[in-house]
Amino acid sequence: MGMWGRLRPRSPRQPELPPLPETVTNPALESLMARGAQGEPVDLAGALLEATLVMPTSGPVVVDLQDFAPLLYARDQVQMVAVFTSLDRARSATDLVTGALAVPGRGLLPLVPEASASG
Repeated sequence: MGMWGRLRPRSPRQPELPPLPETVTNPALESLMARGAQGEPVDLAGALLEATLVMPTSGPVVVDLQDFAPLLYARDQVQMVAVFTSLDRARSATDLVTGALAVPGRGLLPLVPEASASG
């Protein structure tokens, strides 16, 4: 699959492949996040589930995701996985990005390493 991959959506309602990570943009999601940061009530969780997001990796992206290594970081002693609204944002946040997946928001949790998912 190369350094930049994509996952097939699991829902039969979305038979097409998601875009390659370098084409993912989410201006509506970014606007919603900005409004929420200003105190406006927004449904961020719902928007994240419906969005196609970019999950960067510091390793290769291969078809079986065998060695997929999402970027992890600790915040307040809680392990987090890095997910971005676009590949450009991921690249601007860290120089560790060597590959990425375009992931439907609903498909993120199965990709989070077990230690991260349990906290």
